[in-house]
Amino acid sequence: MAIPQKLVTELLELPDVIRHRYHPEASAEYQAAVAWYRERFQDAATRLVQAVSAGLRSIRQRPFAWPMWSGGLVRRRVLRRVPYSLFSQRWPARL
Repeated sequence: MAIPQKLVTELLELPDVIRHRYHPEASAEYQAAVAWYRERFQDAATRLVQAVSAGLRSIRQRPFAWPMWSGGLVRRRVLRRVPYSLFSQRWPARL
């Protein structure tokens, strides 16, 4: 089963109550990783997409649950079953 490119793109644009943005380099790295896995082993690409989706949901649901990383400015969410982590940072709300 192939992962549609649309799904990969949608994961980077999931709606949320909390405003968010993705670092352009992180988005590009994610898309490149999915493409790399897709060319070699479709199941691994599927697992990566699912792991990132689950990780993003967990960060949105519990943004302060993940340990601080790099001097306490960023939180790190290690993903399950894939060799990747997600990093998040909270910024003050702007009106």
